Amino acid sequence: GKGRGKLFPGLYALAGMPGVGKTTFLNQLCNELAKEKVYSVYFLSEEPEYVLLARTKIKEGFKSIKDLIGLDFLNYRITIEMTMDYRADKLKEIIEGIINRLNTDRALLVIDSLQALRLSGEIEKKMQLREKTILKTEYLANIVRDLQIPVVFSSFIAREFYKDEPSLNIFKESGDIEYLIDVGMALWREKGDNKDNGDEQYVNLTVLKNRFGRLDTKKLKFDMKKMKFEEAY
Repeated sequence: GKGRGKLFPGLYALAGMPGVGKTTFLNQLCNELAKEKVYSVYFLSEEPEYVLLARTKIKEGFKSIKDLIGLDFLNYRITIEMTMDYRADKLKEIIEGIINRLNTDRALLVIDSLQALRLSGEIEKKMQLREKTILKTEYLANIVRDLQIPVVFSSFIAREFYKDEPSLNIFKESGDIEYLIDVGMALWREKGDNKDNGDEQYVNLTVLKNRFGRLDTKKLKFDMKKMKFEEAY
């Protein structure tokens, strides 16, 4: 969609199969919000920052990344490459500092992805994956509660769910986090879609849980050449 409308303070999970464009989707969301003067702090693990900027360059129709310099809306985007220093237990303090410095109450935190977010060394060693996933999600839920901002994180859909239309089980699988999230979304491809569409593929965005509104599925066209999503119809 257009990324318009208000994102309520809440915890939003975007699960997707590999290659369906989770990062492009989140990047587009942040760009659209930036054009409405909403700040985003985007923690990036899937690729370096310049690749994300390259996506924005392509989407905005520019020839070179240099052309992005001076674009007003990019002042509303803060991108941080997720290193070991940015642990789940330290995030709240970091985000609070950034929000105070920007002197804003209109901000969005994006974690791309939950799997790449780390916990402190001891916990990393001792805990099972499932427990770690729950703990990381709890830290993000606390940021929502205490700072009253929307937090969006991406995660992977486990392979056993590829065959069917996704259900809330995609979040259960990663550790009962469906209880912690306010909105759960899946970005997925139907079997038989995108056989040989070249630079375009069709994906579905299904809202599986929504404390703020309805559940529905939108068909989106992912234009891989232009690095952007559009509603298919």
